[in-house]
Amino acid sequence: MKLVLAVSLVLNVALAAVVGHNWQKQSHAVEKPVAIAPIIQIRNEYRPGSTVIEPGIVTNHFHWKMIESSNYENYVRNLRAVGCPEKTVHDIILAEIQKTYAVKCAAVPLAVTFWSCGPERHAAGRHRDEKQREIKAEAQALLRQLIGVDFIGESEDGSDDLIKNAFFRFFVGPLPEPVFEQVNLALEKIISSTSEMQDRSKGILLPSERQSLLDMREQCLASVRQQLSSAQYDEFTRRFAAARLLDHELNDFHVSAGELRAIAGIYAGIFGVSLDVLESFDNHDKEQTAAQKEIFDKRLHEFLGAARFADYQRENDLDFKNVKALTEQQSLAPEIALKIYEIKSLFDSQCRLLHQDVALSPSELSDQLRQTQDSTRSAIEQLLGGKTFGLYLSQHGGGWLTNDLRQ
Repeated sequence: MKLVLAVSLVLNVALAAVVGHNWQKQSHAVEKPVAIAPIIQIRNEYRPGSTVIEPGIVTNHFHWKMIESSNYENYVRNLRAVGCPEKTVHDIILAEIQKTYAVKCAAVPLAVTFWSCGPERHAAGRHRDEKQREIKAEAQALLRQLIGVDFIGESEDGSDDLIKNAFFRFFVGPLPEPVFEQVNLALEKIISSTSEMQDRSKGILLPSERQSLLDMREQCLASVRQQLSSAQYDEFTRRFAAARLLDHELNDFHVSAGELRAIAGIYAGIFGVSLDVLESFDNHDKEQTAAQKEIFDKRLHEFLGAARFADYQRENDLDFKNVKALTEQQSLAPEIALKIYEIKSLFDSQCRLLHQDVALSPSELSDQLRQTQDSTRSAIEQLLGGKTFGLYLSQHGGGWLTNDLRQ
């Protein structure tokens, strides 16, 4: 009896295993889809670098490329077709157009060599700025058409840095790509560190912070020097010096490309490498001491000669800059600014001689100074005319014609 029960139990277990195996096979078969239901039909546009998906049966496997399109009108239409919130549509399209047009702006060249200067460089800069404004206007018009807004701001994905990067490549000069990347990395590090420190200090640097910035700059330059050959580093220092000179001392004084490069070499040799061109660095990092300025002026005088050095001094004279700006504003002949500068130079010389004349009593000195001032004021008023003369006295540095000269 026990044997029968045991045999029966074994048979039942075996049968259960077979049934279970068959049931599992049937279950797997049921899991196979009996039909494929499309969820949406979207026309796909060709996008460079993307795989083209042919229209046809669409499964429930979603790919972003089913929506993305190089045709922005279709892109917006596709986003809205899948129920994308309007704010998200705006954010996506804005980011795409920012990226696309940042690349276009960065591709606009400054169509001169680095060492070109004067009218040629200014004309090239104006042309580049005009082309970039046209590109931005095109982007704004496209945004208005697509999503009803025309704001092109800072690109969160860093696309706006493309323009800065393109400028920096032009500025640093031709370098092998790996070398350029290392130099760029070193300079970006000092920019970032300086920006963070200035943010913390609210723009008012303590002596210890200022020294820290100077130390970081020296480390930055040491890193750059390691990446470059002697000739490359010389070119690097001259270019940074040239950028500083064109913004300051040589801003209005026209020199040739060869002269600019030579003067930049003189400047770098006396003041070292200026990183002011990076803008985020402390503008007072390299104060021009009186001794350094005297050496620079002497070397520049030797290089330019007496006549051109006098022109250089005039172009950097604040009084001349003021009267030059006034004559340009009032559409007067450029010769008028030159004439007034000469008159003032003569006036200053006469005043110095009068002050040095020990034979004059205080009252005689006062009378002669007043007469000199009155005659000079009358001559300049005649050159400028009544209305422009009033502007010169009140807004453009003409106070020397009314100040007390006895001191």
